[in-house]
Amino acid sequence: MLSHARGYATRLRERRDWLPLALLLIALAALIPLGGDRSYFYRPTSHTWDSVKNLQLAENLSPSSGFRLLIGERVRAGGEIEPVMYGRFPIGGPALIKLAATPFEGSLSAKILAARTLALVFFGAAAVVAYIAMSRVVRSRWAALAATLLAFSSYYALYFSDHISNETNMDMFGAALVFHGMIVFAQEGRFRQLAVKTCVALLLGWHVYALLLPFIALGFGGEVVARLRPPFRSGEGLGAGARAVAGTALRSRHIALGLIAIAFGGAVLGFNLANEYAAHGGETPFSELRTVKSILERTDLGASPISIYEDTFAWDNVLGRALVRLGGAFVPYALTGLGRDFGLFAFPESHIYAASAVVLGGLAAVVCVLALALPSARGHRAALGALAAMPFCWGLPMRGNATLHQHDYEAALYFGAPLVAFALALAWALNRRRGGERTAAAVAIIALPVFLISALQVGALYREPGHAEFHKAMLADFDRIREIARGATVAIDRSFLMRTMKSDPPFRLHWVFYYLSGSPTAYPGMEAESARRRTDFMVSMHRDGGIATLTPDNELAFLYAGVSAAELYAARYASLASEEPAARSDFDLYLRDNTLSYLKEPCAPSDVERPFFLNVFPADANDLSPPREFDDFVFGFSEGGKTFGGKCMMNAPLPSYPIASIRTGQLIVGEGVAWDAKIFAPSYISDALRVARASEPVARSGFDLYLDGERLIYLKDPCDESDTRGRFFLSVHPANLEDLPEYRRREMRDSLNFAFDRYGVISDGKCVIVRQLPDYDIARIETGQWIPGGERLWSASIRVE
Repeated sequence: MLSHARGYATRLRERRDWLPLALLLIALAALIPLGGDRSYFYRPTSHTWDSVKNLQLAENLSPSSGFRLLIGERVRAGGEIEPVMYGRFPIGGPALIKLAATPFEGSLSAKILAARTLALVFFGAAAVVAYIAMSRVVRSRWAALAATLLAFSSYYALYFSDHISNETNMDMFGAALVFHGMIVFAQEGRFRQLAVKTCVALLLGWHVYALLLPFIALGFGGEVVARLRPPFRSGEGLGAGARAVAGTALRSRHIALGLIAIAFGGAVLGFNLANEYAAHGGETPFSELRTVKSILERTDLGASPISIYEDTFAWDNVLGRALVRLGGAFVPYALTGLGRDFGLFAFPESHIYAASAVVLGGLAAVVCVLALALPSARGHRAALGALAAMPFCWGLPMRGNATLHQHDYEAALYFGAPLVAFALALAWALNRRRGGERTAAAVAIIALPVFLISALQVGALYREPGHAEFHKAMLADFDRIREIARGATVAIDRSFLMRTMKSDPPFRLHWVFYYLSGSPTAYPGMEAESARRRTDFMVSMHRDGGIATLTPDNELAFLYAGVSAAELYAARYASLASEEPAARSDFDLYLRDNTLSYLKEPCAPSDVERPFFLNVFPADANDLSPPREFDDFVFGFSEGGKTFGGKCMMNAPLPSYPIASIRTGQLIVGEGVAWDAKIFAPSYISDALRVARASEPVARSGFDLYLDGERLIYLKDPCDESDTRGRFFLSVHPANLEDLPEYRRREMRDSLNFAFDRYGVISDGKCVIVRQLPDYDIARIETGQWIPGGERLWSASIRVE
């Protein structure tokens, strides 16, 4: 392998092949600044779990644990410590992440930066190896460069370019490495090199099996066909043919490669299973091991699927989703700008599978014709066909992952099909005209900005500074917590369970388990006394209530010693109850430290059975992604509440953006609202009244109307409940119709109708409503009040200069 690398370097110098490779390296290097700050990890998708899982495996990997693939250890209610294993992966990926992060002990943000940078390195290495391999096939450096840039420009490839997972970038590199080995094997017969590359790839991930399977089948099939021709031509019969096939199998390098891959991969997986079996004391049957059950669930091999797989195994779902992912892999993101919707496949849902099949089936047919017509591709048909078929050879057996949005990151492995298609198409076209190399260079130069623009657009999808700063604060907090509590048992306050944290993913529970890697952790929901007796520390989101925290300099997460969750809740309850609530209803509502607390005394079980709802209205609608009027959350009392001494209290952490108002309450399922209450930011009313005192209304009708920047203020004085009946209509006409979403352009306006109880308040005999207007240039506003199904009470028109 070393001599081969030296040979390639020599050819670069002699043939001046350095320029296309240099351009590829420059394009890949641009991913680092285009991707923004990588010292935290937040993306507005569910894929963060996969990155956290890999960070956990790496963090817990050590010689002292026997190199077990361990997500963590949890303290059970009885006090015993139970390992949570995850042995499905080869050990290579977590080991490399561990190696990259080890120099940065003491800084979680630096470890995440190192892991994400490692992922980018593998992404770049996959592209470089793919380019080198494809240049051998099409015999055109520029055609190979163009094909590589286009194949790695898709949404899937770029969005997950720094995904911390062996199932994306490491497996992409493994597939490219083995593909290169296949090409060298076809050209130079270097079987040992191919076998070594296969074993290296299997240490990184299992997806390489999806490449080996069609390669071995196609290669061995070709050998069999060639071996059978003489016996059948000579009329020797089936017996001679069978002996010929058996002899071919015994001598076949393709079969030998398959046996090596099975033996090596089996040894890697067997090591993990033996470790998992030993971690459970040898008392858990192999069929009940987490790894074994997980494999069976995802392949539907006789095991009962877990809930997320219940309706995913239907073949039309599997094939349809695979086709959509494959279609997305063919489309550079810069050419659509539509993310995962892919303008190419904007069909009604009932036709999307058929449309995708027609488009991709036609493309596959063209590629097959080109492959047959291209002389340089004929000796590499097995390798090219295997790379193109790789997505289906993985997705169809692993049907449990094929249809899940949570596993979209696996579509990064679909780069092979567009790489083959683009390369062969370019090479075929170039062979049919003079000056083909110049034409290929022109296509590659065009593909370069396509790649860079795609990377820039995809990077903008998850560059959200507010979340970045929030997460960095959490990382800094847990750096201090880990310094004190490392190795000790830690209980997690159930405040971290709140699903309202979907606006601030760094609070999600699986992140907390990564933050506490190395410390056996008691999951939220343990009995309070059990948690106090069997854990050394408690981590909570709260620091008030008179109980001293060990981390007074923290902002968001706080460490306590010798304290149970019930004691923390009781102390907070006593502290809040001594103040005036922000609102009263069935529960008293308090705001403190960006947390909404619900208190009730006396409290019966029936008081906490109903689900709670929480509408959070931002001061600026653009703080939400996508922009909208409010965040809507629904949660149960068990997610953030506790009962103690006839009292109950629940804490709902609020999003980090500036809040104008809150509406919350409980729901009667199937009937409506049991009770509700509103809380307005202190500046809400005072700002509106200040504007009214300092300016003349832009219109007078049932309410006086004021424009204050991008806010429309309604004021009525005097006012009572009868003035708030019915509905308010609000139509905003833009100065430029292009500013409206396409589906609203037919109506030529934004309709923002509302009820008074959502945006209004009665204070000192005055009715005040504040509405945030869209941030585009406005030509005209029409608003008023009406009784649905009845009369219009008043209306007004405002022309905006």
